[in-house]
Amino acid sequence: MELLRVSPRNPRAWKSVVDTLSTFLSEGVFHFTERGVWLQALDPSMIVYVSMEAPRSFFSEYELNHPEVRVPVSLVDFQKILGRLSPGDSLTLSFSSTNLYVIMEGSGIRKEFVLPALDVRESLTPVTLPEGLSLIELPVSYLRDALKNASIVARHVTLKTSPSGLLVEAREGTNVSRTLIAPSPAVKIASDRESVSTYSIEYLQNILKGAEDRVSLEYATDAPVRIKYSNEGIQVTFVLAPLIL
Repeated sequence: MELLRVSPRNPRAWKSVVDTLSTFLSEGVFHFTERGVWLQALDPSMIVYVSMEAPRSFFSEYELNHPEVRVPVSLVDFQKILGRLSPGDSLTLSFSSTNLYVIMEGSGIRKEFVLPALDVRESLTPVTLPEGLSLIELPVSYLRDALKNASIVARHVTLKTSPSGLLVEAREGTNVSRTLIAPSPAVKIASDRESVSTYSIEYLQNILKGAEDRVSLEYATDAPVRIKYSNEGIQVTFVLAPLIL
């Protein structure tokens, strides 16, 4: 029995988000409800918390046979399947109690894949952040460039936020990289105190893989950082644990 049938309006955006999720999670559960679809999970290393939410309006077709349908699948295999999505292809997902069916159609070619449902245990404990967070909103290209500069020097980076700007700094021995991003019409900074915290560059770069436009950062000194962005209407949120050096 078919429990759901949905078609993303933007298959490439859906693929991009699954690509990012599969970087951290080998498996996950998509919850399809009357309002849309969501997924939340903590990665196996317990370093990053992942959350995504796509509203019903993101889909051109959205049919459910129950108020909520859980779709537990291998995200690694799902990502490989979506890698076969060609430019201009439509994408349809349908789910029975045992399988997810992935259908791509375009240029007179129809591709079908069957992905078995898994027995996935979920941990939906919410992640809380401290009060007094610094908030930075900026183009993702600014942050990507700063992390590239930092990666030349080290594997971890320190973010320092104050009313004067965001400093992205890396140190390894006597080698130092500093990129200062000052407030501007494109860069919004809300911080009444200095916040200083250190994170893995690789994790930050992987988190930003699916970001296309703007990204927001929220963190306090030696605290996790919450990173948010939107990809064609899909809201993606990560909470990354700090490195205490």
